[in-house]
Amino acid sequence: YLETVITLVRLTKLGQFSFEDYEKQLEFLRYRDGVRTDYPSRLHYFSDWIYNNQQKGILTDITREIGGAIYANNPSFMSENPKSYVQLSNENFIDEIKKSEKEIRSRTYYYLPKEAVESHEDKIKPGDLIAITIAMDNLDISHVGIAIEQDGRIHLLHASSNSKKVEISEKPLSDYLLSHKSQSGIIVCRLKEPK
Repeated sequence: YLETVITLVRLTKLGQFSFEDYEKQLEFLRYRDGVRTDYPSRLHYFSDWIYNNQQKGILTDITREIGGAIYANNPSFMSENPKSYVQLSNENFIDEIKKSEKEIRSRTYYYLPKEAVESHEDKIKPGDLIAITIAMDNLDISHVGIAIEQDGRIHLLHASSNSKKVEISEKPLSDYLLSHKSQSGIIVCRLKEPK
């Protein structure tokens, strides 16, 4: 859902409206350095997706500047559970995923712990991308959405796996996070104007 929305926003601002334009922009967003080659070229971990799309000039991770703390990001879930991914029956792909995981671990990431979100909420703007961090050692992000303002509070516009539809969280974002034990906080990104 998030990738589709970002792609459509970028296309509208660029004045590009063909299906081929859509495919090209989506591929640029979804794959490492904007190039689709094989299964490991997809940005499987969302923290890696954030980093790579910041490098491409699509967004800026603003988490640190709005009060974020260092996030211990050590993803290894995919390489530890290859049987959960049909494509990882290819041993070479597992090796490539391990390389990606190692790269992610070498970077410094920031997050707003969920207990701190309400006190920093005024720095989050409608339209900001919200990546929800997870309290698991081997995984980075559990869910994503878009910040939206309702009644002066930031809520989450997201594709809900519970209700099976796109919805705005009933509770403000900070309360939404506090009601989910597995969620530890958020990474906040702001889209840049496409060139």
